[in-house]
Amino acid sequence: MAKKKDQAASNVLAKGRGARGKRAALPSSSTRWDAEAERRKVVNERREEISEPVELDVTPDNVLRVLARLAFYDPRNVHAVDGSLKRLNELDLVTASALAGVDVNLDGSVLKYKLANRVPALDMLGKYLKLFEGDVKDKGALDALLEEFRKQYAIATKENDGHEKETGS
Repeated sequence: MAKKKDQAASNVLAKGRGARGKRAALPSSSTRWDAEAERRKVVNERREEISEPVELDVTPDNVLRVLARLAFYDPRNVHAVDGSLKRLNELDLVTASALAGVDVNLDGSVLKYKLANRVPALDMLGKYLKLFEGDVKDKGALDALLEEFRKQYAIATKENDGHEKETGS
């Protein structure tokens, strides 16, 4: 039934007649063209407003600054003194730059922060600073560090084994 009414209404309008059978005043073609031209003008003006170039200030210094923020953020800075998570507006610039995601309650309190992986940023900075080129010059220092690590690991393992024997675990 609704389809028949729509069809009847479109037939009346197509014939140029109003609801009472009298000739409806249709806008002249020049008026329609003027309205269409005005509409296009407004749309184009708004497109230009929206698509204005944004100044990003992409410079080598800024890229290095952002990489440094990602590489050297301190994850402890997401917590307030009482141990709760800080709100987004309470984070410092370096910590906020390192965010990869945030889960928030409806009241705006933060449930969880996901921090960016710092390894890619460290890798890029290391390559930029040419830290990974050539041979390691002081292999003795690395060997000494490795030996010290092994000693500390052995001590920690012995202490842990002794603690397990005392508790009977």
